[in-house]
Amino acid sequence: MNTDDFEELLRRQTLRQLPPEWRQEILEATSSKCARVLTARLPPTWLETLNSRLSAIFWPSPKAWAGLAAAWVVVLSVQFAVRDRHAGPVAKVSSASAEVQQALKQQHELLVELIGAPSPAKVERPKPSPRPPRGEVWPGLMVA
Repeated sequence: MNTDDFEELLRRQTLRQLPPEWRQEILEATSSKCARVLTARLPPTWLETLNSRLSAIFWPSPKAWAGLAAAWVVVLSVQFAVRDRHAGPVAKVSSASAEVQQALKQQHELLVELIGAPSPAKVERPKPSPRPPRGEVWPGLMVA
């Protein structure tokens, strides 16, 4: 039997009325079962858990916490507003400073050439003294 035949068979059947005593029994059984389902406590969701914990933390002074949150919103909005204004000029200053450094280097080379001062000799830096590995103790060091 395919689904079309089954549907056709259902259409041909007439609806019968339930006996009144059956109807009452069915309604009582479902209402008691619904009451048990509604009274059964489902485990709390993570959102409910978070809400209850935050309420416990903020309950002593909710107005103070709300004021603190508002102050943070103001501080962050001012910070973002100020940062956006200074983004453009900073980029211009950094590119200008590279040009200024190049010009100063050229002026210094020209000054050295005009004065005829000898170029400074390169001085070697002293090498650091060798250290023992961290696990070893210096020979002269005694620990009490």
